[in-house]
Amino acid sequence: MQNYEKEILFEVCQGEKSLNIHLENTMEGELTLKGGLPITTKSDKRNHGLGLLNVKSIVGKYEGSLSCNIENQRYTVDVFI
Repeated sequence: MQNYEKEILFEVCQGEKSLNIHLENTMEGELTLKGGLPITTKSDKRNHGLGLLNVKSIVGKYEGSLSCNIENQRYTVDVFI
């Protein structure tokens, strides 16, 4: 197992009529996206991996957008409402 520097970056920018949220998290190993959202790697899948489904539902309600990306051992989420 490779050692890596753990880091979380969270930014929120509020415009006059918009809200932008950017989250970056370092990750170890592989992560798979399904339907644009990550699939949890935790063994208890019934109780994990639901947070972004809830976010996606709320973002859709307000006609915003949600994107998830994986690059250079970093997992990023961008929300625009």
